[in-house]
Amino acid sequence: MIYTYILLDPNLDVVDICLPSHVHRSHAVDALKHGKHVFSETPVCFDLEDALLMKQAEQQYGKKVLVNKRSISNPPIHTKKVWITHLNVLADIRNV
Repeated sequence: MIYTYILLDPNLDVVDICLPSHVHRSHAVDALKHGKHVFSETPVCFDLEDALLMKQAEQQYGKKVLVNKRSISNPPIHTKKVWITHLNVLADIRNV
């Protein structure tokens, strides 16, 4: 299973969890147990119990969980994306 190889790879420091939200907690805790920092999308979990389990795993294994909050629907972020795209300041922007 590729997932196992990722967790056992000593060259990887961070795991990006891009899975359905209902499995974020289990995969995050598993990655933390294997010494990986975790980057996860929102919602990172659905209840306080899952959040506390992830926080406990962070503390126990000395790694961090970073949560990405998508902001494309945020009006100021969307406006900046439109300005940059229309002014051709940068290449095509897919995410800000």
